[in-house]
Amino acid sequence: MNRGLPEGWEPVEEPLLSWRARAQLTLLAMGATAALAWHAAVAATSGGVDLAEPDATLGALARLAPVSGLGPDAPANPGLTAALWGALLLLELVAYLAAAWQVGSWRARRRRRAARRAAAVVGERAAGERVPPERPVEARSRVRRCARTPAPPRRHGRH
Repeated sequence: MNRGLPEGWEPVEEPLLSWRARAQLTLLAMGATAALAWHAAVAATSGGVDLAEPDATLGALARLAPVSGLGPDAPANPGLTAALWGALLLLELVAYLAAAWQVGSWRARRRRRAARRAAAVVGERAAGERVPPERPVEARSRVRRCARTPAPPRRHGRH
């Protein structure tokens, strides 16, 4: 379906959130999981802090006294707590990178499928042709809203 665009051009879906909003939400989520990882590390290394009650550890973090702010429930070995927290942060980073990899590969598969469908509808020759713009200013603004369907892969060797 062409919707007033030059042949070979398809409308691009606008993202729900801008890249800045997505980056800020990602940083917020990673900060929250880092605080929860600290709580899990303190709960695992001290005897008086329960895993189901993060008030004590998160309150101590808010007071900028993550270990001494716990009072009598402080862990016996703060070094062990810090090492466990580092391991949990590493696990968080690996999980985040795996999720980003999955989302990226899902989007790439989706784009490839759409390009194959467009090439099948328009035909291999038409998908590889370039449509000259009418006016340069209009072409620049159209590039922001539209993406050209990719040309079929070139065969190496004889052309």
